[in-house]
Parts: sequence; C-alpha cells; structure tokens
Amino acid sequence: GEMLMFSQRKTLHETQEADFFDRNQSTNHRYLIDKQIAMMRWQIKHTPGYLGALLSTYRYFPLRGMEELYTAIGRHPRKTLVIWGDHDEICNYRKCIKVMEESFPNGTIVDVLDCGHNLVAEKFEDIMKELLSFNKDVFESSEL
Repeated sequence: GEMLMFSQRKTLHETQEADFFDRNQSTNHRYLIDKQIAMMRWQIKHTPGYLGALLSTYRYFPLRGMEELYTAIGRHPRKTLVIWGDHDEICNYRKCIKVMEESFPNGTIVDVLDCGHNLVAEKFEDIMKELLSFNKDVFESSEL
C-alpha cells in the first residue's frame, strides 16, 4: 500500500474526478471538480502526513463487510434516509443497492439519477430537496 500510495502521489489528485458522473468540461459543476483536484494536490504537497492519513483509512476503515452495522442501524425505529448516486463508482451502486435495501427495509432510499459519489457537488438542488422533505416528514410526524 505504501509503495502504491507514494509512487502515485503526483497523480493521486486526478482520481478525484471519479467522484463525479458528469466530468464534462462544460458541466455547471466543473469548477467544483477542478477545486477538489486542486485541494488534494495542495494537501499532498503542503500537508505533512496527508498521504499517511489516506493510507491509514485504507488500512483500518472497514471498506467492506459493514452489512452487520447497516442492519443494526436499519432496525432502529428512527427514520432513515439513504441518498445515493446511481453512477457512484466509489461505493458501487449496482453492487451495494441490494445490501442497502435489505439493511434498511423501512428506510427511504433515494436514487439520484446521473450522479456519482460526490452528490452534494454534482446535484446540490436535488439533494437539498430530498433532505428538506425528509426533515419535514421526520419533524411533522414526531409532533403527533
């Protein structure tokens, strides 16, 4: 892992584009893609320990096998909202949606069409509409 991380540190920032479905130069959120790439480039160059922190995440964060945790959360009586880009390449939508549906049988799962992993940057208005609607539903039903 260390060898891969340090050998690719000069191009690692370019992987940030994979967070987005629409990577076109003319997309209205292109400036956010470019900003994300620039921020990562800056962090790699100027922040000691940044690559080590990424590597630590890859080593110790459970990137797989979280179904048990999801199921436990899904059993909680609190309302649950899962918002997911249907073209997410980081948390692959097609591979994971069944686990989400099984883990959150009473939850609300919203598929954001033509969207990747970085939902808020790519489809801000759609995400805010879903969040506000969910919050309204939660707070109106809790007043009963």
